[in-house]
Amino acid sequence: MKRILGGKVYNSGQTCVAPDYLLVPEDKLNQVVKAAKSVMKSRFKSIDHPDYTAVIDSVSFERLQETLTLAKEGQGEVINLIPASEPDPETRRFPLHLVVSPSTDEAVMTREIFGPILPVITYKSMDDVYHFIGERDRPLALYLFSDDKELQNAVMENTMSGAFTINEVMMHVAQHDLPFGGVGPSGMGHYHGKEGFETFSKMRPVMQQGKWASTGFLYSPYSGFARRVINYLINRKFGKYPNPKQ
Repeated sequence: MKRILGGKVYNSGQTCVAPDYLLVPEDKLNQVVKAAKSVMKSRFKSIDHPDYTAVIDSVSFERLQETLTLAKEGQGEVINLIPASEPDPETRRFPLHLVVSPSTDEAVMTREIFGPILPVITYKSMDDVYHFIGERDRPLALYLFSDDKELQNAVMENTMSGAFTINEVMMHVAQHDLPFGGVGPSGMGHYHGKEGFETFSKMRPVMQQGKWASTGFLYSPYSGFARRVINYLINRKFGKYPNPKQ
């Protein structure tokens, strides 16, 4: 559900809207893993394919290696979806890995991955899903795969994210008539279209006082009619206004 298996091999997960983790029903876990293996097997026999994207630099590659090593030492099951290949530091190509049921305090769940490693978390009920998402920083994007209209509305109402995309990943960024941006820690403001123009524009307020302004009544010291007006306004809001002569 929230953040699913799309776009990984085309950019190696090196985009801000790439899936960070996948939530699946507990009883569907084996089906999801089987489907992931099948899809990757049909597309890439190895990471040597010219369309398989490399990690951008050696520092990022080493960080991903470390994350994967820590995941293997943790409680989750690590599955290489291109088993004929291992991470190659020379080409910086990194096969897509699933990390099934890691601990929430492991590096793969606490640092932004920005690479082809996808944690898979199971849930028993949608309340578990809402709690899992809600106790973390609000994400830049949330992806739901479901044709159930009632569920779509429920997820929309019970979660908060910069964008919400149904039955697709990342493609909301390409819709230039939709404002793109985060919420809370994932960023504030929007760009694209009218919303982007407003975000990156500074409106200059201009005020011109009228010729017959009544603001003179606000200038102290107060006496006569001005004092009666001030007394009336203050008495209504704060109680009786003390008379300095009393």
